Amino acid sequence: MSITQEINMLGVTWIDVLAVLYFLICWFSYAHFASVKTQSNPSLYSVLHDYRLEWSRRLIEREVRIMDSNLIGTLHRNASLLVSTTIFILAGLIAVLGATDRAMLIAASLPFTVTTTAGLWELKVLLLIIVFVHAFFKFSWAMWQFSIATVLMGGAPNTTDSESLKQDFIKRHTLLLSLAGTNFNHGLRAYYFGIAALTWIVHPLLFILASSWVVSVLYKREFRSQSLRILLE
Repeated sequence: MSITQEINMLGVTWIDVLAVLYFLICWFSYAHFASVKTQSNPSLYSVLHDYRLEWSRRLIEREVRIMDSNLIGTLHRNASLLVSTTIFILAGLIAVLGATDRAMLIAASLPFTVTTTAGLWELKVLLLIIVFVHAFFKFSWAMWQFSIATVLMGGAPNTTDSESLKQDFIKRHTLLLSLAGTNFNHGLRAYYFGIAALTWIVHPLLFILASSWVVSVLYKREFRSQSLRILLE
């Protein structure tokens, strides 16, 4: 049996294929665009890196670093919370996958929902599972990197140590915090695109519109937000 025949048996239409491809293009293209644009234009990522650098400089000027430990602990707990939340979401999606018929009946009661086959429904849920698995790996890695930054902070140089030792710590600590922040940000992006993928259950055209809307929201928040303007000022 050919791939085309298998797709037809699942009830996948050309608009479904187009919607998924558009979704993936939006996600990966925006990630690349944001990475490139950040190098030449201010963004929340680049500005926060500068603030993390200043934080690391201030850290080594303090003899008592309880405040810094609490700050990293808060970042760690935020990532940990989202790791736990993602696990619950994945558990729910797997449960939905195991109760396809009942879930399809509930979805069919929603307005404007297109009729679908069990095979296509399972593909829609599988896409959501893939998106949130990606989010889980990003959040869990960010959590671990915040833990590494805490360990590194435990060995921070004293105020009387050499300048070269201080600068080495500042560089390493800032890069670790920024790496953790980047992974945390990628996990949040996955949540945004997960919301877009959820609309595929209703209609593939709504899926396309939601993917475009998510890109617009992400761009405004990372490059045109009021929070960014406040940090720049």
